Amino acid sequence: MELFLESIISVLLGIIFGVIAGLIPGIHPNLITSVAISLIPSILPNLNTFIICSFIISLAVTNTVVDVIPSTFLGAPESENVLSVLPGHRLLLKGRGYEAIMLTIYGSVFSSMFIFLSSPLLIRIFPPAYFLVRDYIWVIVICALLIIFTKEKNFLSSILIFFLSGVFGLIVFSKEINEPLFPMLSGFFGVSSLIVSMAGRCKIPNQKFEFKISKRNFKIAVISALMGCFSGFTPGLGPSQCAMLSRSFVKEFDEKNYLVLVGGLTTTNMIVSIITLYTIRRARNGAIAGILKLTNGVSFFEFIFLMLVSLISLFVAATLTKRIAKIFLLFMRKINYFALSLGIILFIFLAVFFISGVPGILVLIGSSLIGLLTIANKIKRCHMMGCLILPLLTRFF
Repeated sequence: MELFLESIISVLLGIIFGVIAGLIPGIHPNLITSVAISLIPSILPNLNTFIICSFIISLAVTNTVVDVIPSTFLGAPESENVLSVLPGHRLLLKGRGYEAIMLTIYGSVFSSMFIFLSSPLLIRIFPPAYFLVRDYIWVIVICALLIIFTKEKNFLSSILIFFLSGVFGLIVFSKEINEPLFPMLSGFFGVSSLIVSMAGRCKIPNQKFEFKISKRNFKIAVISALMGCFSGFTPGLGPSQCAMLSRSFVKEFDEKNYLVLVGGLTTTNMIVSIITLYTIRRARNGAIAGILKLTNGVSFFEFIFLMLVSLISLFVAATLTKRIAKIFLLFMRKINYFALSLGIILFIFLAVFFISGVPGILVLIGSSLIGLLTIANKIKRCHMMGCLILPLLTRFF
């Protein structure tokens, strides 16, 4: 009974911290995971490590849903949601911010349900598939990148940004910086977007609380689930890259379908990573990497429980996001957008200084400049994920 009560508390706390991480740009769930892993065992030495794992999964799943709010309203997403910025922000400026939020939530929920229903099959497929392709993953990643680049109008510029970000990532990871991903990703996808939003001085029109689902949206949700499996199974290819791949193969992607796709990819990537944790004991994101620091893997019972935790967190997060979005929409026009963006930028700088010190501030400034260069040249921001992909590829050689 005590273990059951602790599990409920851990899930509730995970949801709360997931909402906080989702709403505040720059506060990544990986940061909270790292703090939890380092502090909780020392504060509560008798606490079952699996309780901490439940907290991490609940936190991560909740964050993937709630993060759509700053992505839409502020143009400051986590790296996984970078492609949702422009479509969501465009709908917001057309008075359809609520529709943008709901489409993304729809993608998260329906794509994830497809994964849950398919999990018995995925459990059987993943181990043999992994051992078949593990020596050729670098080939898969390079081929996927080539497909993405060849679909770009700014072909050379996209490659330049990819390698510029990649070299920057190699330099950052070679230095002894505490939580290097925090300042680097905050600069690439947070501060740079906020600066552009401030410079634009955009005005938020009255919003319509309307939302419609089409059959096409449902098909996109299924495609999102399939690509989420590919993303969660293949290291180096995150939701952003898989969204670009999906656009390469599937026609008629308007901004609504794109939001469904990105919403589904972000959440299913997290849920599929739970399956990879159980089947092949490999981490595909920071949350699972944190769990592997606590345990060598999970049993079948623990796997079922973590899937249940993710399901509960998903539906609670979807409900909370819908309600929080309505509050944002009601008060957005009364808020000084410039002052809000400036306040968030200052908060990110203070948080980086507190966590990563002066080296972190230098990383934040450097990544922000690369982010601004990318935006100024109208290059898709997902190419800045070269900061993670290029260092990964170097490990294969």
